[in-house]
Amino acid sequence: MGLLDGLFVSKEERARRAREFDQRVFPFGLEAQRQAARDLLSTQLGKGRSKDNELLFAFIVAKDKYLLENKGDAGYQAAVRQLKKLGWISKDQKNFILAFLLLETRIQSLDEYPTEEDVHALVARGFDR
Repeated sequence: MGLLDGLFVSKEERARRAREFDQRVFPFGLEAQRQAARDLLSTQLGKGRSKDNELLFAFIVAKDKYLLENKGDAGYQAAVRQLKKLGWISKDQKNFILAFLLLETRIQSLDEYPTEEDVHALVARGFDR
């Protein structure tokens, strides 16, 4: 994608791209899945509305990179690189977000959504890559 590609896009094309992004990142429903992710991140990593939004943003951009690289090791490395660009994320936060990302992308419905304990268990098993 070039530097000027986003400037000359029709309203319909922008809407189509936004729908594709929402479906890719939140396949089980934008509002429900986004709120579930925000709730999980806020219990572990931060207090206050702005911190929740920052961590949710970090999770979303890392997940998008992971999915665009078709998951696997290449996707994981793309997510790691994306989180490194966000200098305000601590190592513990990065590990939590990456573990959460891996667990969340394996589920088939919101009923299987990872819990805080699931994420901590993955981190404790030597997840630190």
